[in-house]
Amino acid sequence: ASALERRFQKVLVNEPSVDLSRWRDALRVFTRSFDSVQFGGIIFDYDGTICGRQQRCSGLDKQLACALSRLARRDIAIGVVTGRGKSVRHDLQRFAA
Repeated sequence: ASALERRFQKVLVNEPSVDLSRWRDALRVFTRSFDSVQFGGIIFDYDGTICGRQQRCSGLDKQLACALSRLARRDIAIGVVTGRGKSVRHDLQRFAA
């Protein structure tokens, strides 16, 4: 499922006639606007964003960890918001080396 479908899942269940094409177009325009912007940092929520529900116990997905590492190598500060505590730091540190 696409990111939009996941975010709009409840809406789609209750209103199956909702057309996501307008939202897809808007998302495409929005993400293209990033091409001309330089960011110094980014903040992520951990559970459900960086770490999916399936990885909650197993830790961060390797592919996503590589993407975060690429951001860090480009001197982009990465912040993580979570209520879980030290377990998240340990998950992230495993891939920092």
